[in-house]
Amino acid sequence: MYAQGYPLSRSPWTVPGALDLINDLANRYPDMAVGAGTVLDDELARQSIEAGARFLTSPGFIPEVVAYAKKNRSWCCREL
Repeated sequence: MYAQGYPLSRSPWTVPGALDLINDLANRYPDMAVGAGTVLDDELARQSIEAGARFLTSPGFIPEVVAYAKKNRSWCCREL
């Protein structure tokens, strides 16, 4: 999708190697909005943002994930 002009990607934590994928995409394509999905707690939120995720998604409202995203100037939304 990046090659077609959609600079957006989300890697869910349910995928093996998600952290490495987030880090690789964020470093390889600095203009891409790389996100982490299925973020279930503030520890996964921390790891995601430190790896380069610019946004987080969760399967529902998880207050500590939203708080961590806000504190770190990121954003969070519910997965569809």
